[in-house]
Amino acid sequence: MSVELVSDAPVQVAPDGARSCRYSIVCGDRVMGGLELKVESSAPQTGHVHFPAHGRSDQGANHSASVVTAAEGLLRDWGCTTVRVRAPRREAEELLAKLGYRSVSRIMVKELGTRPDLPPSVGARTLTQEEFEAFVRAAHAQYALSFVGRGFPLAEAEKIARSATTSLLPNGLATQGVALRCLVEQEKIVGRLWVADSGPAPEPGAYVYDVEVAEGRRGRGFGRALMLHAEQIAWDWGCRRMGLNVFEGNTVAERLYASLGYRTTLHSIARDL
Repeated sequence: MSVELVSDAPVQVAPDGARSCRYSIVCGDRVMGGLELKVESSAPQTGHVHFPAHGRSDQGANHSASVVTAAEGLLRDWGCTTVRVRAPRREAEELLAKLGYRSVSRIMVKELGTRPDLPPSVGARTLTQEEFEAFVRAAHAQYALSFVGRGFPLAEAEKIARSATTSLLPNGLATQGVALRCLVEQEKIVGRLWVADSGPAPEPGAYVYDVEVAEGRRGRGFGRALMLHAEQIAWDWGCRRMGLNVFEGNTVAERLYASLGYRTTLHSIARDL
């Protein structure tokens, strides 16, 4: 049975040129789910296909290769040359196998239990303005390089990183709903942490945007301590769910998060059109 994407409303175009539109997935006379197409102004050549985190996967056509093929056609009409798909694991695996997508990253989520304690040898505090500026420069560079590694030109990757920093931290350290902390051992900084009280849709709850253990301090449990502090922050905000993104190939981080109880809810995969 053929698959058709039917728009639920006209395409939304923001003043900066970003586009988005929600579609129903229709097979015959039945609606089998939905998806959203997006193009960010910072990367107009890349189209994004977003499925719900918990789709109606009992209906096999919901996230099938035929659905994504139809979405790719719409994104070509928008002028996109690359597509990224965010989908639950089963659907992502189908696209990896059938359409030649490559894995990019995954969203991992944890339901928080009791408020954890930090190891007695470490403490945490808010970054100073100088420390904040250094942290943002490092996070910006790392984020840009992650896009270069996925085939983006350096100039475009840096533009994406700058846009993300501006939108997520419009008022720097004074941005509401954000915690920028450092982990301290014997008055020396051993790691830094960026947590927000909400993350990218569709995952509700607190979100870890960046976690970094200082050079020369890795492999000593500070990454785990930073994640425990992130959970403390979320708990104090009243959040009972924590999410984060881990890039493909970062097996050390993925194993750490899994050992702390995080589970994969969504995969991000990509290919050239």
